Amino acid sequence: MSDGDGAPVARHSIESRIALAMLPLGGAMALVASLAVPGSVVFAGVLLWRWPAHVGWWLAWTIGAGVASVYLLRKGIETMSTFDWHVAAPAVVIGVTTAALYPGWWL
Repeated sequence: MSDGDGAPVARHSIESRIALAMLPLGGAMALVASLAVPGSVVFAGVLLWRWPAHVGWWLAWTIGAGVASVYLLRKGIETMSTFDWHVAAPAVVIGVTTAALYPGWWL
């Protein structure tokens, strides 16, 4: 395949198509993380005010979720700017793990 001058033109690979999806994925990650940072602070305040059963587990998860959301915010912005899915993979795993470890599922 050429562009008319005889110069070869690269075909679209699967990886280049995946790279196009990184802008909306990074935007979604940044949006969710930007809401989760103040949300985790407010949730920790409510936990300290109400002091429910198993408050230690809830506070540990809330602190972990707050740290993870700051990391996800940074990685979301980085994903939008690099168009590289390798940047997004660990961040998505951390986000899914944080949601899976939510104490409301098992307490």
